Amino acid sequence: MERPCPFCGATTKRELCPACGRSVTARRIVCASCQKQTPKDEKACCHCGQTHKSDLRWKIPLIITLFVLAAVITILIEFAR
Repeated sequence: MERPCPFCGATTKRELCPACGRSVTARRIVCASCQKQTPKDEKACCHCGQTHKSDLRWKIPLIITLFVLAAVITILIEFAR
């Protein structure tokens, strides 16, 4: 069964696209800049070159803040006794 490559549009029967060399079954995300599908495992969009922002970009500082807050609360409770 021939299917179009989601990245360059070429049709292929193989898993790797002969035109762009990417896997047609690779996990994809939609680029925030150009709104086209791009491989999730690549660092930048294959269409516009915009680098992907990590899903953890806002989560890591939040987790660190919560750990620090928990430590401060624990220390304050111990001093209150």
